[in-house]
Formats: sequence, structure tokens, C-alpha cells
Amino acid sequence: MTVPLAPYGLRVIVISLLASLVLTVSLALAVGWYGLLGLLPAVFVAFFFRDPQRIPDDNSPKAVLAPADGRIVSISDAPMPKTGERAAVVDIFLSVFDVHINRAPQAGRVTSVEYSRGRFLNALRAAAAEANESNLIALEAGGANLAVRQIAGVIARRIVCAVKQGDNVAAGQRLGMIMFGSRTQVFVSAEAGFELEVRLGQHVKAGKTVLGHVK
Repeated sequence: MTVPLAPYGLRVIVISLLASLVLTVSLALAVGWYGLLGLLPAVFVAFFFRDPQRIPDDNSPKAVLAPADGRIVSISDAPMPKTGERAAVVDIFLSVFDVHINRAPQAGRVTSVEYSRGRFLNALRAAAAEANESNLIALEAGGANLAVRQIAGVIARRIVCAVKQGDNVAAGQRLGMIMFGSRTQVFVSAEAGFELEVRLGQHVKAGKTVLGHVK
């Protein structure tokens, strides 16, 4: 079975492959077969940009899916970006070994996309959520407001957003990705009656793991 690669990373994959081939040839001339180790960087880059198909654990329209692969590092209440209404917030940290494709937590309409410049703190730090470079995707789903914030990290220096204001998205649909380690937040407005079903420290999968249900 083959795993497809994210189209957002094809340029990076090609560049890393060419660089690895040059390195491999150079090493092969010097140390023989050990020169094949020069291909490892290209293998890792291809591994990073993998884009596996995902089937939600629950197809119910009330299910709120994880927007990213990774470990839940924070669960809190905070104001919803832009509207200021009370919201439940789940923070997910993505290591370089996690799939980095971001997905829509629910079916709905994209009401806004807002990119913000910022710093590149370690994405594990709580301050990174507010201080780091980020991209906020606001959604209206069934009358309730949700938002997904893509946050850059120390290594992650490029955020890719594949949707725009006015787009209709399906639950689990690809929203874009953050390259090489990062953090993703999902906001669910309190008026949705969100009931959380995951725990701190749990590893989740984008478009598959159910974070909870709305009423």
C-alpha cells in the first residue's frame, strides 16, 4: 500500500532529493557504499510530507474532529478569536514525526482567514500560541462558531493554507499544513454545548480522532 504525499511539499521534496543525490555521489566516491547514507535526508523529507487517507471515528455531524495529528498539551477556556465569545480550546503539539496536514474539525463555511506575523518560539511553550507566526481559519458550522489556528514553531517557518473565505468544507477536509514541527489550536464556541471526550497528553489524529461532540 502506498501513502500519498502532500502536494504542498513537492517543491521541497524535489530540492531535497537533488541535494541528497549530489551528497550521495560525493560520499560514494569517498567511502563507497556508505555513500548511500546521503539519501537519508530525502527519505526523511518524503516521510514528513506523507498525506494518508483518514476515515473519521464518528461521521455524526455533531462530532468535532481533531484538526491535527499530535499530542494534546493544553485544554482550556478562552475567548474565541475575532468574536470574543467564550470557547473551549484544545492545543495540539506536532512533532516532526507526526503527519502535518491540518483538517477541518466539522463541515461548515470558512468565514475568514487571517495570517499574523510573529516570533518562532518553541511550539511546546504556552506563549507560542499568542506570540508566534500563525494563521487563523474561522468556521461557521451548523450555526456555531469554530476556529483552527495554525501556529509556526522553532523549525516550522512556513504555514500553508489551502482554503479561503467563503469556501465550504467537509468534516476532515484538508485545510493546509505547517512545515516541520508546530502547534495547532481548535476553538469551539460555548454556545455549541461542546462536550470534550479527550484528555491531556492523548495522541490524536487529524480527521479521525473525535475531540468531543456539540449539542
